[in-house]
Amino acid sequence: MFDQVMARIAGRFGRVEPRAGARVCLLGLLSNGPGAHRDEPVAQCVMAGGPRTTALFGGLPEGDDQGLTRATRDGRQSVFHGHVQGSVAADKAAVERSFKSFAASVGNRIGCEPGSRA
Repeated sequence: MFDQVMARIAGRFGRVEPRAGARVCLLGLLSNGPGAHRDEPVAQCVMAGGPRTTALFGGLPEGDDQGLTRATRDGRQSVFHGHVQGSVAADKAAVERSFKSFAASVGNRIGCEPGSRA
């Protein structure tokens, strides 16, 4: 997914420096840092609400099973992205429930309109 997003970014910047900055920002959003122990699962979920950042995720497969969904708040879109790795990732139903719960919880906190999730 990261390569797809980076391919979308490349044409938007005329110089290398801003492109590199965007790459570092996205790596931070989508990275999987190591857990306290190597065999522990690592999960990261992020919400992005900036128009440029949300536009980068356009056209990518969406849904709770993909770990990518959108919601609307105040007429603006927000993107929710989640990634799980390790032994927990094998239980797809648990991963999907976790992501769905994260998106609903954060969406409610930031005031997303009910039923606005894609």
